[in-house]
Order: sequence, then structure tokens, then C-alpha cells
Amino acid sequence: MIRHNNLTLSIFGGCVPFLVLLATLLPQFAASQSASEIQKEINGHSVQIEQLNKEIAAYEKQLTELGSKKQTLQNTLSQLDIQRKKLTASINATKSKIRSLELEIQNLAKNIQGKEESIEVHEDGLAENLRRLNETESQTLAVSLLASEDLSVLWTDVDRSFQLQDAVRESIDELSTQKASLSET
Repeated sequence: MIRHNNLTLSIFGGCVPFLVLLATLLPQFAASQSASEIQKEINGHSVQIEQLNKEIAAYEKQLTELGSKKQTLQNTLSQLDIQRKKLTASINATKSKIRSLELEIQNLAKNIQGKEESIEVHEDGLAENLRRLNETESQTLAVSLLASEDLSVLWTDVDRSFQLQDAVRESIDELSTQKASLSET
């Protein structure tokens, strides 16, 4: 429709200045020309007007033909617009998914860092427990009995030794669990 209006406007837009020029110059020529000369000019203009009317009719025929094609073009344009909107929505969804994955990666990185720090603390504690256990076990029971002034203190030390062994086993189990958990992430 816009093309039709532009075409009509350009045809009539081209004729209007010509007709205005004709209207302003016609009285001047009329005074200096004879009636037969004026009639020749009128006939010439009539021929031009007929030719222009034929062109207008041809353009209108083309516009009618384009009008039927316009529906298919309009449908194609609508489909393209919908496809563009769909692609834009898909791109935005993908961007959102990427951002979610980035946040998950950040969260996993923080969890990994926390577990690594926890493992380091447990390793330090385990090392200290192993040193104490080594010191305790390096003395034989007979040496401990002779060195001890009180039998109850000796049994307390032996009990602590067993507790220390249990603590070492628990630390080893905890480290194994955390390392397994870390390798899963």
C-alpha cells in the first residue's frame, strides 16, 4: 500500500509542476501565438496526458497484481518476524542458562576451596595425632609402669593412647570422605 501511494504520488507529483507551468505560461503564449498554434500545443498536451493516463493505468494494474502478491509477502514477513523473535528468545534463554552455569561453577569452586581447606586442617590435626601416638607407643608398657608413680595415671595414659588411636582413625576416615566428595565435584 505504501508503494502504491508512493507511485501515485510520484506520478501526480510529476504532473502537478508541469500543469502549474502550463497554466502560468499559457496566457503569455496565448497573447503572442495564433489560435492554431495554441490548438497544436493543446493537442500536444492532450497526447501527453493520454500517455500519462496509460502509464497510470499500467501502474495501477501492476499495483493490483502486487496487491495479491503482497499477502504472500506479508505472510513471509510475518513468519520472518516471528522467527526473529523466537531466535531472540532462544538467545536470551541460552544466555540465562550460561549465567546459571557460571554461578554453579562459582559455587562449586567455593565448595572445593572450602573442602580443600578442611582437608588441610584435618591433615594437620592428623599429623599432630600421629606424632603423639608415636611418642606414646615408643615407650613399652614395662617402661611406662616403672616410670609412672601411680598406677591410675598409667591406666589414664593407656586409655588416652587408645582414644588417640580412635581419633586418628576418625581423622583418616573424614579425610577419605572429603577427598571422595571433592573428586565427585
